Amino acid sequence: MSTFTDTRGEKWTIAVNFGTAHKLKQELDIDLLSHLKEPKEAMFFMASLGEDPFQLGQIIYVLAKPEKEGLTVDDLFSALDSEKAEEAYQAFMDAVIDFFPPRLRAQLKKLYGKAMALQKEQMEQTLQEVDASIDSPEMDAKLREQMRGRLSGASSVSSESE
Repeated sequence: MSTFTDTRGEKWTIAVNFGTAHKLKQELDIDLLSHLKEPKEAMFFMASLGEDPFQLGQIIYVLAKPEKEGLTVDDLFSALDSEKAEEAYQAFMDAVIDFFPPRLRAQLKKLYGKAMALQKEQMEQTLQEVDASIDSPEMDAKLREQMRGRLSGASSVSSESE
């Protein structure tokens, strides 16, 4: 079991076991156990969930038990910002890894660590490209052009109102 805390301070505990997998299949028609048959398939499935935050949030809600009774999926979604969603995803991944037999956990953690390192590397490269674009003469020209358009539009509106 793994835990995370939402922006309201509510603590959620995620457990992946046969019972919660059954509940997930009944409520969302997601057969988690079929995706967890082998470690590589599990990691690919888990990575794909990162591309659909709403489905991931629903899965986390079904698998998680809040400390406070009566919290809904809407309560969870409204209490997750990007930082807390990342924390929830990490707790989910930890719970999935813990579901596997001990002999496989080390490889899964290694595989997950590698995936996270590659994701971080890719994000850093993207941020460098964005920074270079922001600092480029082309961006300066585009911003000046947009500002001129706004200023000329604003001056024509003020002259029409006179």
